[in-house]
Amino acid sequence: IPPPILNPLFDATNSAKITISGTASSNETISLYINNQVVDKTETKKNGTFVFENVLLEKGENIVKAKAATENKNESDFSNSYTVLF
Repeated sequence: IPPPILNPLFDATNSAKITISGTASSNETISLYINNQVVDKTETKKNGTFVFENVLLEKGENIVKAKAATENKNESDFSNSYTVLF
């Protein structure tokens, strides 16, 4: 399955919590990774969009990426990644 696409993020922030959004296929579960750890999961909407709100960042460098999974547990490769400094 194709990987999700993350919308662009700021390179740096002074906020500990950010919103991360993107697109994938409809009816997929999106796993959000920060520094190679799953920090949240959400379902895509019918139009394929997804949003993670109030994502907690770690001090320093945060490498943000995601994977998509279908109902029958097929998993995508990682999405594009962004590095956010907090």
